[in-house]
Amino acid sequence: RETSGLLMIARTRKALLALHDMMREGVGRKHYQALVVGDWVNDRQHIRLPLLKYLTAEGERRVRVDSAGKFAHTIVSLRHRYGHYSLLDAQLRTGRTHQIRVHLSASGYPIVGDDKYGSDTVRETFTRQGFGRMFLHAYQLVLPHPITGEPLNLAAPLPPACQALLDKLEQST
Repeated sequence: RETSGLLMIARTRKALLALHDMMREGVGRKHYQALVVGDWVNDRQHIRLPLLKYLTAEGERRVRVDSAGKFAHTIVSLRHRYGHYSLLDAQLRTGRTHQIRVHLSASGYPIVGDDKYGSDTVRETFTRQGFGRMFLHAYQLVLPHPITGEPLNLAAPLPPACQALLDKLEQST
C-alpha cells in the first residue's frame, strides 16, 4: 500500500495461477527504486539475510532479520548520490514481506519516509518539506506473459512527488 508503481492484476484465473507459479519459481525480474538515508558505498551489492515475520504487542505485522527466518535475497545497485542520501535500484530475487525495507534498514540505509523500519526524525523532516510518504517505487517488471509466453517489459515512471524530491536534492548538492 505504501509502495508506488507497478501492480500486477490478472484478468483470468488461468493467468492468475500462472503468475503465482512464476512468482513462486522466481521467474522474471522485479526492480524498485528506493531513496535511502546514507551514502551507499558499493555500485552493486547482494544482500542475503533471512527474514522472520512477527507481530508487535499491538498486533501489527513486522519483519526482522533472524537466523530462524526464511532466505531472502535482494540485489542493490547505486543509481545516484545526493549528499547524505542515495537513490538505489533494488532487484528482488525472492519476494518476502517488507524484504527491501528490512534488508536496507538492517544494512544501515533505511528508506526515506519508512514508518516501520526508518527514522522518525528523517520522516518528520521530509514531511515538513511536503514529502509525506515512503520513497519506494516499483518501476520495472520483466517477465513472460503468463498465457502466451511473450516477453513483457513493464515500467512505471516515478510519481511527481518523488521526482520533485530528487530534483530538490540535486539542487542542494
